[in-house]
Amino acid sequence: MVGEPFFFFMKKYFAFLIFILPAFHLSAQKWHVGLVGGINFPNIYSKEQGIIGKRQKENIKRTILSGIGLSYNCNRYLNLRSEVLYEERGWVTESIFAIDPNTGNSEKSKLNYFYPFITVPILVEGKIGNSLQLFVNTGINTSLRIGGKIITENGYIPTVFIFPEDKKPTFDFAWIGGGGIRIRVHKRFFVQTEYRYYRSWTPIGVGYSVDSVIKHKGFLLNLSCYYRI
Repeated sequence: MVGEPFFFFMKKYFAFLIFILPAFHLSAQKWHVGLVGGINFPNIYSKEQGIIGKRQKENIKRTILSGIGLSYNCNRYLNLRSEVLYEERGWVTESIFAIDPNTGNSEKSKLNYFYPFITVPILVEGKIGNSLQLFVNTGINTSLRIGGKIITENGYIPTVFIFPEDKKPTFDFAWIGGGGIRIRVHKRFFVQTEYRYYRSWTPIGVGYSVDSVIKHKGFLLNLSCYYRI
């Protein structure tokens, strides 16, 4: 269950929208709501030498993200944007020993580290163009962690020092930035494709020497459609 942290997180998010965004000139508001879908390419990094080693192609996961978006048109050159997205992070590790709980025997297995998040980016966006727009954005990526587990290829118990099941820390904060192309297909409707890069400031875990110095990073490719209210 998502539980109390989720509702606290969403309460803070909507409070931001209600009390901060209306501070702009209300007579000039142009609001768009939209649907967002795409692919997440999550990864990890650490500033400590020798913790995770060089990341190989086979370590990188590809996961689906989806959600809803909200955009506020300040003027012809500036937007404020936010979204509520479901995304999955983590990575894959090859050939780690796992133990058969029935026999106690061990054998090597592929491990899938699974970290699900509800993510709310808050972005400032610059743009040029009219029917065809180019845009770049930057901001803060705020994420609520709603679970975590390790999935083994053979179903055995992994022998690891990273424990996603602990579900801590609850919140993850990151820098995010990107850009893309927006095409207006109607005076009230546009579609866009976008690339974003994110890099967390928050460790993936607490209380252990390994996961307390590892952080999430990655990039997103998404396609979205927005409608002017």
